[in-house]
Amino acid sequence: MSIQVERLSYSYRSREVLHDISFSQQAHSLLCLLGPNGVGKSTLFRCILGLLAGYTGDIRISGQKADTLSANQLARHIAYVPQSHSPAFSYSVMDMVLMGTTSQFSVLSVPGVMQRRQAEEALEQVGISRLSRQSFMQLSGGERQLVLIARALAQQARILIMDEPTANLDYGNQLRVLQTVKQLAQTGYTILQSTHNPDQALLFADQVLALQEGRVLAFGSPREVISAELIHSLYGIEIALEQLYDGAVSLCIPQFAIPEIKRNHLIRSVF
Repeated sequence: MSIQVERLSYSYRSREVLHDISFSQQAHSLLCLLGPNGVGKSTLFRCILGLLAGYTGDIRISGQKADTLSANQLARHIAYVPQSHSPAFSYSVMDMVLMGTTSQFSVLSVPGVMQRRQAEEALEQVGISRLSRQSFMQLSGGERQLVLIARALAQQARILIMDEPTANLDYGNQLRVLQTVKQLAQTGYTILQSTHNPDQALLFADQVLALQEGRVLAFGSPREVISAELIHSLYGIEIALEQLYDGAVSLCIPQFAIPEIKRNHLIRSVF
């Protein structure tokens, strides 16, 4: 499944939020969307998900125009993974994942054997089958995020849109979630993920789309796109990019945090 966005613009009344956005993403890939708050990341997601009408330009899902697809048709192609949250009721993990199958049956029906099998397979796919009977409210932040990813997988869509899936997670859980996301991309999913962390894009993304004031500032592979100049333009901070080993991975470090000599020593000592 692919996503093609061409010359997309959107305004809230007289305030233009997105201007002439164009990019394409193929299957088996993870695209990280970078940019500070208020640059239009959430609006872009809502346009792709069919939640906002009245945009100009073109959004195509595997060649089909998104605005010609019904809500159920879009749900067969695209699933949304929000930031981890606490529901009003103490649902079990299995019930939370089964919610991803609701587009497959009518309002007056209940999930059947097929939907339950899909939910079980989704939990197994992200490695949390053991949690199926536990209360969602009693899980850790990282486990909750994996449940939300499993819910999206149970939807049987091949495009996943993730809104800062590692927000508010500790470092270990961030890596566990991102490793799961990367594995999903490698098995055929098309994943569009927003993040405030350029290091995540450097370590995990296949492509990076940087937005500034509702416009595309840069688009391409992480090595092509992420630079000290780009980070300064996006976030207004000075950083240095260091090659960790064989030029394979770069790490962003605030220049004001570590003096030059100590910074170089730290990088060499990491590996």
